[in-house]
Amino acid sequence: MTMKREQLVLARKLVTKCEDEAKQLISLQAEAQVGGLVQRTIREKIDAIDMQHESLLRECEILVATIESEALTSADIEVALRFRESVLKGFNEATFQDKRRMLEALRVKITISGKTAKIECCIPLSDCQFDVASSRR
Repeated sequence: MTMKREQLVLARKLVTKCEDEAKQLISLQAEAQVGGLVQRTIREKIDAIDMQHESLLRECEILVATIESEALTSADIEVALRFRESVLKGFNEATFQDKRRMLEALRVKITISGKTAKIECCIPLSDCQFDVASSRR
């Protein structure tokens, strides 16, 4: 789950918590003495929860809009696939110097320790280690 989606889940939970607190305070307010300290204090808390609730709802709207704007469309996917094909074609037909420049642009770093090689680059990869002696990657 992306960070924005996690924030949205949390914001929605907080909205629900505000709503639950408001219900509890409203039932307490009905039992409090009219014009008394308890009723005024409850009213202040209700107002604070109201403001927090509105703020959280706005935050949810902004997060939803952000998430929707970041979603890939089928056109985006098509463009990415075409780009991938052109990169693969270019890499297969590239000279040694072209390939070296590509690896440098990606900041590829290979560390060999004993019989194990570790590959890192600027694009996040899952753990990429392999046994040099037995692998032909």
